[in-house]
Amino acid sequence: MISSMPLDADSTSYVLPLDRAQCVFDNRSAYLAGNSDIVIIVVDQCPNTSLFAGASEGLQNYSGVSRIQTGVDGEFDPVISYTRDDLRCLDIDDVRVEGDVAYLPRVVSCAD
Repeated sequence: MISSMPLDADSTSYVLPLDRAQCVFDNRSAYLAGNSDIVIIVVDQCPNTSLFAGASEGLQNYSGVSRIQTGVDGEFDPVISYTRDDLRCLDIDDVRVEGDVAYLPRVVSCAD
């Protein structure tokens, strides 16, 4: 369960529930398999790589991108995006974890 303490978000990090961040890492190759230079990830839809996941006819429970609230001052990022190269270079060691919250860097440096 996510803590009700306000999140320590800043403009340098995406803030995700830890299990969703793990999903992004576990499915990175699927996200990179697309042909777009920019990879857009709808966090609540992970591991589905389609931006329109659940929006098809017959899927009555689709509610779009949610805004998950934690505490009064904090919320998770519903959508994150990286260039293909940045997502490829994103390393688990770049992620700061505090309890059940993961802070993924918005800007990634690729080591040569």
